[in-house]
Amino acid sequence: MYSLGGYRSRKNLIIAAILNYLAEAEKITNFLVVAPGKIIREKTINNFSLNKPNSLADKLTIKPPHIIDIKNFHTAKTTDKNSVKLFIFTVQSLTQAKGKTARKTSNYDEILGQSLREHLSKLDDLTIFADEHHLYYGEKFSEAIRKLKPKILIGLTGTPHEKTPSNEIIFEYPLWKALRDKLIKIPVMVGRYDGYQEEETKLKDAIKLLDAKQTLLDNYTRQNNLNSQKALMLVVAPSIEEAENIRTSLIVNCEFPSENILQVDSSKITDDLAQELQNIDNPHNPTRIIIAVGMLKEGWDVKNVYVIVPLRAFKSTTFIEQIIGRGLRLPFGEYTPKEALNTLEIIMHDNFKELLDVRKSLNNKFFGIVEEEQREDNKKMSGQPENLSQTPQNGVENNFGQNIFNPQNLDEREKNILQQSQEVVPPNKIKGKFIIKILRQKIKPQNFSLRIIEIKGLGKRFKELGENFTSQKEIKNLLQRYKIEIDTNQKISWKTADDEEFIIEATQQLPKEEKIKSQLIGLIFRKCSFINSSNFTEIESACRLVEKFLQIGNLEIVSQYWEAAGEQLARLIQNIFKELHVGENQPEQEIVEKSFNYFHPSCEMVAGNLEEEFVKKTKGYPSNKSLYNYDTFDSSIEFQFAKLIDKTQEVKKWVRLLQWGDEIYILYGKKQRHYYPDFLVIDENDTYWLVEIKDDNNPNPEIEEKNQAAKEWVNALNLELGEEARKVEKWRFLYIAKGDIIKSHKNWNMLKEICRV
Repeated sequence: MYSLGGYRSRKNLIIAAILNYLAEAEKITNFLVVAPGKIIREKTINNFSLNKPNSLADKLTIKPPHIIDIKNFHTAKTTDKNSVKLFIFTVQSLTQAKGKTARKTSNYDEILGQSLREHLSKLDDLTIFADEHHLYYGEKFSEAIRKLKPKILIGLTGTPHEKTPSNEIIFEYPLWKALRDKLIKIPVMVGRYDGYQEEETKLKDAIKLLDAKQTLLDNYTRQNNLNSQKALMLVVAPSIEEAENIRTSLIVNCEFPSENILQVDSSKITDDLAQELQNIDNPHNPTRIIIAVGMLKEGWDVKNVYVIVPLRAFKSTTFIEQIIGRGLRLPFGEYTPKEALNTLEIIMHDNFKELLDVRKSLNNKFFGIVEEEQREDNKKMSGQPENLSQTPQNGVENNFGQNIFNPQNLDEREKNILQQSQEVVPPNKIKGKFIIKILRQKIKPQNFSLRIIEIKGLGKRFKELGENFTSQKEIKNLLQRYKIEIDTNQKISWKTADDEEFIIEATQQLPKEEKIKSQLIGLIFRKCSFINSSNFTEIESACRLVEKFLQIGNLEIVSQYWEAAGEQLARLIQNIFKELHVGENQPEQEIVEKSFNYFHPSCEMVAGNLEEEFVKKTKGYPSNKSLYNYDTFDSSIEFQFAKLIDKTQEVKKWVRLLQWGDEIYILYGKKQRHYYPDFLVIDENDTYWLVEIKDDNNPNPEIEEKNQAAKEWVNALNLELGEEARKVEKWRFLYIAKGDIIKSHKNWNMLKEICRV
């Protein structure tokens, strides 16, 4: 067994290396990774899949193995003797069960000719990797593994079970060695001198540290031209009920946005959530606080956890030892010159006297070795006498043992972290809660919908069609143009594009307008079978389009030739269908509530007001009507626009939109790329103006695509909101180019007229 207490996140590297060697040198083709739960299963699948973050598949010298899991083992690939196969299953899916509760792996499979368990147990080269091996000492789990009769069984764990025979541990790398080698964060206990009487105070203090860490991260990544990172906080609750209480307290008492909180417990773990947890440290993921009920003890290799909050019920050093591993990974892969980016803060409930006692116990238990042995090993590794005062590269102290679990006062620690950012700039917090309804898009192939016509602003073509039905002269021209003949019995016939002959009758009697609309809509649905369905939403859209047609058309003429009118309406929809190349991927859209992030990234300096000299990106400017304490700008035209709207009386509020956090994005172009507008402006009429600004006037097809997509986005949002909601808030889009602000004489109303798309 491999014991990897100090480098847990590299277990899959070891699995990959062993798999690669055995497949290449020993010609073994059947490998099985047994995971203790869905989170580790999804992480392992990602690690061995091509084109996934942190994939190892392209680093193998053999052809990447075919991955087989609970969803796809019913295929011929499972029995292919010529390819390397990697089975990835949870141990629960492999346990034997009977009757109605029988596992899928125990059921007879027609393709395999037996159950999957039977198939695996008969493989003469089955090699099993038991991830988190310390969990398999339970009777059922142990039986599930050993009944598969593997040729080789390799266990991997960060915390070996106490029953594990010492002669079975073939490699061990404890935490204290990883700290010595600077491969994990340094854990630091933080609290108050008199401890915490209320959990609410503890949570508020934790958020202070989280904000301080984020400020330091923002400055460090910006100053070193690195990809942005976000700091995460992990709150560990003893029960689902307590987790719900924590979530409520964070939202109500701490005023932390619900959108930035993710609760993970036994009642909410799904395959989708397990997959999401693998990408939780992506800056575009809005989550900043994770509330866990035991589910994250194993297999969660997120790098950006900087603050851990175990609640009052968790005071044992055993629990601290288990949960602290969730935050030890280094976001940058190595230590940085900023000490606070190399540490993990644990917010402890105890007072300082109790913290000192806990520290001593943790140092003995957490590292499993006494200080003299640590110093002796240091001497052997360095070949030189120990020098605890030596300061190596990156400004990180070598005497790591002196700082482990060192208790620190919270206020002093927060101040120290902010000092390390070499600034006095406070975190850029939101001034007040701001929740709006926006359109969230995702790519999904779909059929045609009449709403697409409205979203793309093509309704005017229905008004133009109505001009053909304004007089007897126009209708005759239409009939002649399409070679339509009228016989003495008012029968009309013509050839369509498909050369199908239609015979229709012109009604002399004038029906009511609603009856005409109903007849036209019915004919549209009969002629346009490619429309999604004649459900209520489609009927509403069809009704609006027909109304546009009737706004121009003469009701008497239309009533006489309503079937000809319906045919022309259907023909127009068919032409639009072809023009839009429907069948390609279309964005699937839904209305979601958007709660703006608790904070925006900080900056290097903050101005006194918007009248100070403009400095690109690194200087923040406070204002009266912005949602945040201060904002940075990428160009002078953005800065000028912010000054203009902040002084405009008709503007109630504005938001500087960022790519960070996926605040508002729009899909555009054939490849459906993400496009992020620059501003959101809310005026006194509760109109929401989505604003894009460009510091040039050069023609650019991509800009046209973005503008069209933004126009369609606001059109779709207005449609989805419905008539009543539109009375409260109406969305519009502005595109502002170089020189437009000067043309408008810095007048908001004139600017809207010039730039509205």
